[in-house]
Amino acid sequence: MDSNGESDFTSYWFDEPERSEWIKGMKIEALERREHSLEQLKRQNIYTPLWLSVIDTEFEVTMPSVREICGRAGALLVVALYSECLLAEGMSIKEASDFIANIRKDFQVDQYLSLREFDYLNNSAPTKTEQIHFSWQYENLLMMEWALGFVEELPEADRICDVPFVVRIMNQFSSLADMIEKSQLRDTKELLDYADFIFRLDWACTDARLDQLPAPNHMDPEVVMERHKSIFWITGCSHESDWDLVDVST
Repeated sequence: MDSNGESDFTSYWFDEPERSEWIKGMKIEALERREHSLEQLKRQNIYTPLWLSVIDTEFEVTMPSVREICGRAGALLVVALYSECLLAEGMSIKEASDFIANIRKDFQVDQYLSLREFDYLNNSAPTKTEQIHFSWQYENLLMMEWALGFVEELPEADRICDVPFVVRIMNQFSSLADMIEKSQLRDTKELLDYADFIFRLDWACTDARLDQLPAPNHMDPEVVMERHKSIFWITGCSHESDWDLVDVST
């Protein structure tokens, strides 16, 4: 630092030694997955500690079926579209409900709605906060589409998703059965790799927020958190099949 308080120093990386108790009992697969995530994050100058837990292995997880993932995608589409109708289009509750009616039927959405989603769609006076919350479900829908093989590559989590693109993907399908038939679920290893990565990235975003600092590498913390929720539900890492109860703590 010079006499004016300026410096060319831009970043500092702390390579902490790993303690044996941190990895005691951990599976080799989980440790290798963690190491891969740490390498990815380090390339982006994003620090996460070695003491963070590892996620479950392929042998340990129980994933939802393709049908359940497609059903969840349909539910997410409906609540997000409904919110968009209310927030962006200024529709009445009845107009918004009528707009999503055919999609709700074609994708058998009522079978897959969570309790909170069902209550929201049947609330005659949803709050603005509720509408905004459910409008974020396009982010989760993108994750379902990616897991099912309809999106080749996920964009960086530094901005909200391309909503028209996400909706166009769903418009390809005439029904839930059509979507199921065309799905090609990604390999479990690939899904778990991303789950481990986003879990650590979410920790970094949360840590920055608690320290009143900007999110690392210009990430959007809300996008990161929604992806964390989705991938943990898809992989079964949350140990909770109820969408409303998925744990995204870090």
